[in-house]
Amino acid sequence: MAERVRAGAVVRWSLAGLVLAVCVVLLVPAAFGVSTLLGPAQLVALRGVTAIGLLVGAGFVLLLAVVLRLFRLRIAWLVVAALVLVASSVAQVGVGAVRAIAPGPVDARTDLVMAGFNTEHGQVGDAEFVSFVRTEGIQVVAMPETDASRAAALQRALARAGLDFQRFGVQVGDSASTATSLLVDRRLGAYRQAQAAATTLGSVAAVPVDGDGPRFVAVHTNPPVPTSADMRRWRHDVPAGLSGCRGNAVVAGDFNATVDHAVFDVPDGCRDVAASTTSTATWPTTAPPWLGGAIDHVLATDQWRAVRTEVRDVGRSDHRAIVAHLHRIG
Repeated sequence: MAERVRAGAVVRWSLAGLVLAVCVVLLVPAAFGVSTLLGPAQLVALRGVTAIGLLVGAGFVLLLAVVLRLFRLRIAWLVVAALVLVASSVAQVGVGAVRAIAPGPVDARTDLVMAGFNTEHGQVGDAEFVSFVRTEGIQVVAMPETDASRAAALQRALARAGLDFQRFGVQVGDSASTATSLLVDRRLGAYRQAQAAATTLGSVAAVPVDGDGPRFVAVHTNPPVPTSADMRRWRHDVPAGLSGCRGNAVVAGDFNATVDHAVFDVPDGCRDVAASTTSTATWPTTAPPWLGGAIDHVLATDQWRAVRTEVRDVGRSDHRAIVAHLHRIG
């Protein structure tokens, strides 16, 4: 009888320990090598959603504890498991909250302003886009999910407002989801289109004609949709997009990955601009920032230093635009 009691206790507390282990893995998934696996990859992208799920789980565990208590069964292990779930939920929210705190701008002049803005098939009005570019002082804008015709219309709208931009782009499929455009202010010098690393949804690069100036890259990677094929594409695309951040370059776009994904491994000599300023969620706009994920990024090589970054709601896109102010140091 005593052995059965001990065995039952071992099972119960082992289950409580398993809950603790899962919570720790969800808090720092990259450390355990699971952040690129189907399931964890989706959960870690949205810490707010994960926090809500953990709270719901805690509620169910406490309800089970109440039921078992009615039958005079042991419930200490369930109470501990529920407390672990609650603490983990708070920790998930805390991580997101700390990252969203802007430490303030660096005391340096702004030499370049680049934005990454997934327009979701061009869902931004001409006037609104012009106002966005002018107000933020944007000189380069990477636009995933923006085909050539929509990008050309936005370019013409900018021209009518006295803003002269060069346009580059690529489309790898039939829909605007596979089109990525890049606009570069002509005052930065003449640019020409160059090949970017291939990604499933299209990436494009532009380099200075005279070789004097940074390379600009607009990136769009496959999202980690929970199918084996899409996960393979995502694991390929994110490193491919990051590979453009070399030499003298500024890269922006929709990486469909957060800093918690091991696949988002920024190369040596390159920095995620928002990591040193703020990490406000850029997707989806239908949810408050604390519930979303920071999957849009601006990256820059060592020739550039982050002054500040901002996240803006523009148009009807499901993505917020990320705007990076950079100071040239080399």
